[in-house]
This record gives sequence, structure tokens and C-alpha cells, in this order.
Amino acid sequence: MTIDQSFIYQFQNNLELALQKMQSRLLSTVSVGTYQGEQTAPVEYLQPIEAQEITSRNEQRNPVDTAYERRWVKPRSFDWGAREHHLDKLKSAMMSPTSQLSLEATAGLQRRIDKLIAGSFYTTALTGKVADETKVFDTNNVVAVDTGAGAATTLNLEKLRAGLSLLVNNQVQLGSEPVYLYATMRDVQALQRDVEANFGGNAANNMFANLYSTGTVTVEGVNIVIDTDTTNIPLDGSGYRRLPLYTSKGMHYGYFGNGAIRVDVTRPTHLRGYMDTFDVYAQMAGNATRLDEKRVIEIKCTVPV
Repeated sequence: MTIDQSFIYQFQNNLELALQKMQSRLLSTVSVGTYQGEQTAPVEYLQPIEAQEITSRNEQRNPVDTAYERRWVKPRSFDWGAREHHLDKLKSAMMSPTSQLSLEATAGLQRRIDKLIAGSFYTTALTGKVADETKVFDTNNVVAVDTGAGAATTLNLEKLRAGLSLLVNNQVQLGSEPVYLYATMRDVQALQRDVEANFGGNAANNMFANLYSTGTVTVEGVNIVIDTDTTNIPLDGSGYRRLPLYTSKGMHYGYFGNGAIRVDVTRPTHLRGYMDTFDVYAQMAGNATRLDEKRVIEIKCTVPV
């Protein structure tokens, strides 16, 4: 990518970033690891067993085969690059990746991490000894779109409670695992209106007091992760939004390589006039997967207008 000359001349000493999401919303809500190679198994689950009754004296022990299940992550690679022809804008980047272009590159890759995690909530996960088997999302872990109402509706408190009930029925210890809901601002505003209609304005004001000041909300013990990119949250075939309710042990993101987003600022020495020219290049390798179907719930909602 080459920066257009008109922008260089007009903003030669004042290159600013447009408003955008700078950090991943989801990365801090899932388990994270760093790996090498073409694929990795971040976890291996020991499946539940049944205790055997002792029915007589001196009875022989009968070893029981124990089932294990692996989950796999295969990396995907992403990058971004630009060329800057004015030294002053990148003086700070010579020492550390803090220039505006470096921040832009990092932010773009951070947003890609969200897309990878969001795209893994309901997709088929890789299992088996060598990632040669698959596991589909459990459709029993779905909160219906008409829950808490007589027809299809937006996010409401009854849907949130129904999702928590499904987690409890799946033997998830809610007190020991943080629970998250990934939603848009309009979804959260719909939930706020539902709380206000059923419990009054004071309850809604207390519950959503930090919605606009910090962008964080906790309802019924659920930490709501609000994203501005509505395209990250999928729709089903009927056009209903599929909001994921999950715990940190239900999802995983794996960095591959050195475990970071790498930003490099160099002079293209093969070019004439390279002393006043810098290349900014950012790269990462990683991917996400669903680790445990029992820890991921789908809440179906109409799209708020």
C-alpha cells in the first residue's frame, strides 16, 4: 500500500487515526496460548466416567477404558503494510512501534482476532488424534427466539436467564468460571428496555449505570462484551442474531510463532532516496476454536431497529 500524495501534503505533520476499534474485545474473555507448528491441541478432555458397584467379597477389579477428546487449532496468517515517505512521522517508530501507522496496523490485526474468535462460536471444531475428526455445535444449547415473549423478540432478561440455566444443566460451575455475552450496543439497549419495563427505571438505571461511561455492563452475573462491528455476530437462516453466551473455558485463541502481533519498521534500502522512506509492516499468525460445546450457548434474537 502507498499513501496518496494528497494526504501527505495536507497532513504532513498531523497524521491522525480515524475513530476505530483499537483493541480486541474478545481476546481477554477466552483462554489463550502460544504454539509452534502446523496445528496444535490446546486441551485434551477426560470424558465423564461411571463408578462401578462392588457386589461381593474378593471381587476382581475391572479396569474401564477412559475416553479422551482433543481440540485442535490450525493457524491462519494475516499481515498489513504501508510505505511512509516522510521521516518525521515515524521518528518514534524507529525506536518502538508507537507511530500512527504502527498503531493502525496493530489495530487492524486486533480486529481480525475478534473476527476469528466470533467466527468459531458455532462452526465445526476439529477433534481426533490428529485433527481428523469433527464436532458440531450442540443445537440443544440454544435459547429460542420467542423466549420471554409470545413471538420473536430482541434480547431480554428471560433469554439471559434461560441461557444461564442451560449452562447449569450442563454442569458448568458458574461461580468458578466467568460468563460472557457477546452483543452489540443495540442488543444491550433492548435488554435495558426490557428490564425497565418489567422492574422499573431505578432497577434499569442501577444495572446499566456504566453502559455509556465505560461501555461495560454486568447483568445477572453475565459480563456483556459490547462490539461496534455488528458483522462479527452471525445471523441464522431466518435472519435472527445468534448471540453467544459462553465461559472463558469454552473458547480458545492460539497465537502461532512468537506469540504476538509483530510490527516492523525498516528502510527499503533497495530504493533510491531510501533514507527518507520507511516501510511499516505488521504480521500475525493465529486462530480460534470452540473447546467445549457445553460451555457455549446460542441466544437467538431479532435484530433491533
